[in-house]
Amino acid sequence: MDDGLRRARRAGLVLVGLVLGACARPPPPPAQPAAAPRVALLLSGDMRGQLGPCGCSEAMRGGLPRAASLVEAVRREGLPVALLDAGDLLFPSTRLSDAQVPGEERKALALAEGLRRMGLSAVARGERDLARGAPFADGLGLPWLAEGGARLLDVGGQKLGVVAGSTREALSAGAARLGGLGAAYTVGLVHAPWADAVKLAAAGTGVDLLVVGHGGDGPSEENRLLRGEVPVLQVQDRGRSLARVDLYFGGTGRFQLAAGEADRDRELAALDSRVELLREQLDAPGLAEEMRRLRAAKLEEVLARRAAAAARPVALPPGVNAATVRLLPVEPTLPESPAVAEVVAAYDQDVGQLNLAWAKAHGASCPEPGPQGSGFAGGATCRGCHAEAYATWEKTKHARAFAALEEKQKALHLECVGCHVTGWQKPGGVCRLDALSAANPGVGCEACHGPGARHAERPTVVKLPAKVPESTCRTCHDRENSPHFNHGTYLPLVLGLGHQAR
Repeated sequence: MDDGLRRARRAGLVLVGLVLGACARPPPPPAQPAAAPRVALLLSGDMRGQLGPCGCSEAMRGGLPRAASLVEAVRREGLPVALLDAGDLLFPSTRLSDAQVPGEERKALALAEGLRRMGLSAVARGERDLARGAPFADGLGLPWLAEGGARLLDVGGQKLGVVAGSTREALSAGAARLGGLGAAYTVGLVHAPWADAVKLAAAGTGVDLLVVGHGGDGPSEENRLLRGEVPVLQVQDRGRSLARVDLYFGGTGRFQLAAGEADRDRELAALDSRVELLREQLDAPGLAEEMRRLRAAKLEEVLARRAAAAARPVALPPGVNAATVRLLPVEPTLPESPAVAEVVAAYDQDVGQLNLAWAKAHGASCPEPGPQGSGFAGGATCRGCHAEAYATWEKTKHARAFAALEEKQKALHLECVGCHVTGWQKPGGVCRLDALSAANPGVGCEACHGPGARHAERPTVVKLPAKVPESTCRTCHDRENSPHFNHGTYLPLVLGLGHQAR
């Protein structure tokens, strides 16, 4: 066989091998359709002038720097984000005392700066935002929406609408305007109680989601989500939770909630119950340090399981616009955003000095008690006759209550000091921050049993109540600052030899 024939045969064999090899390999996968455009809405409301939890209890939720880290984490997913707030943002109440004004205004400035750094897109204006008047609120440079106000947002190329209102007429008119401008999805920020918002959802307003930003006079302790044609949600007040709504632009028509979210809600509710139980156990009075560490580790583990369950994807309806809704607790295990933590640290440095300066310039001493009233004798006087009871008190946290504030650099914070000293703002007590050094440090005998100057003068004639009602304890051990307070559990820890221990 000549060389030319050999070369032709070899070429033919190679060609056959290539063809057979190509037939043996699996065909290439078909081209996948492009993922549907997706944006995320992050929602807050009813912050009531809260930059962070007081820290009186263990593992408290909240804190603007932690919430900011949640927002940053969503942005790191590569998603366009819009941050919306449903109002009652700036102040804890609609009226402030003259002494509160310097510190609360400084806090409002910090809240506004922190939210600007977080990229706030719109905020409804509630009555707690107007405690210092509209000019002050306007001067903060926040993207306010008054009653009936509407705004069209461009979020990652998608047109989204936001309307603020507490009536069907206001929401409907705003939604109609935004629809005419091409809004594909509209959020209604509702400054009304939960029950009213539910009625608005049933009445029909043209919006796709209602977010409640008004908890009324009492605290909004629960995250709430009512699924329906128009979902209604409310997050815990004072910045303890955010809500996250992911929008998937996969078709046309109204957005449909993803299938399977109800099952996930049930799983999350069960984990939330476990978290609250662990939080209560962690906050148990007199807990040994080793047990505290073990419970804290278990809490962190369950919080991680909850975060994983919340992040697990659910089935999306094909060929339509879809939405998923998640409620995100602002847990103490979250990191803090350095940019927003810087804002809070600056506030903490300023507020005490502002309050102290006001007290020195304008403060007034407490009025003297009336003819039937009594002044405060002070702990040293009590000790003279009740040495055993005083020795018991010295071993309790009540004795170190003011020192604990000083350690946290909050001894000049008006929202804290009243529950950490004796006789604050009471006749014959102490009414000035600049006079605290003269007050009995800590929560002393008279904080529970009442002012004792007259009793000290005539102990056999003027009696003080030996047993203290639970209502007295709850003036400070309230739901906000001591969420797991149990009178029957806590009381034995402050009783002892000579102090009604039975």
